[in-house]
Amino acid sequence: MGSFTTAKFELLNKRFKEHRIWCKYLLISLTVLWLSIGIADSLGYILHKDIFIKNAWLLVNILGVFVTAFIFLCFVTMPTFYNKWINKIAAATLGIYLIHDNPMIREIIWNKIYPNTDYFISDSFLLVLIIKTIIVYIICLLAEWIRLRFLI
Repeated sequence: MGSFTTAKFELLNKRFKEHRIWCKYLLISLTVLWLSIGIADSLGYILHKDIFIKNAWLLVNILGVFVTAFIFLCFVTMPTFYNKWINKIAAATLGIYLIHDNPMIREIIWNKIYPNTDYFISDSFLLVLIIKTIIVYIICLLAEWIRLRFLI
């Protein structure tokens, strides 16, 4: 029993070290990405050359591959944990996406019930947008839980 516990601890310790390494690479790549975009934008502003500002998105495409790979590796090597509610919400996330992004439902939610264009010039646009998004998420979450409970 003691050797099993020691082996499990060593495995978890190795996984945690890998996780920290990938997270460091993620932070480094994000820093390089942000700095390179900032430098390109600053050069364009200082030199009055639009070529730097217009082509700064190329840096996002090139460096974005590394950032996404490091995000994936950071989460893959993350030590696992269990939380009942987080797992329930995570299991329903794909269903929530499919419900609210359905062309028929999308039209009803974002144009009839919650028309976003009515708040563009409002001072509270960001607050209204966040609250509406949370409400839609909760309603779709409940619909997905009902679907999982009674239809499957």
